[in-house]
Amino acid sequence: MARLGAPDTAHARIARRRRPAAAAAEGLGRLLKDLHDSQDNMRKALDALKDTGPTSMGAEALDNACDEFHDSWDNAIKKIADGTQAIEDKLKQVRQNYASVEHALHDAFAKNAK
Repeated sequence: MARLGAPDTAHARIARRRRPAAAAAEGLGRLLKDLHDSQDNMRKALDALKDTGPTSMGAEALDNACDEFHDSWDNAIKKIADGTQAIEDKLKQVRQNYASVEHALHDAFAKNAK
């Protein structure tokens, strides 16, 4: 669909079609950053809890409770972070594949427009 007064060239059609693709790639980039940040935050929280103890809390019972809490969540948080890393790795592949397909489509449309 051409805008009024603008010629509907192949280049214009390609440019219009690429806008949603760029938005999708940008969205994948944001998702990857958010996943990576969540991994870092989970690991930092676990590390901060590990440093909590009688020297900072002042009571042995509280220290023991912190240790038990840390131990119970340590494995779970590691599994969540590892799962998040696996998702991040796959999304990077998806983003790369998406960019390759977009590039191939762009080249095909440009070739056919000549």
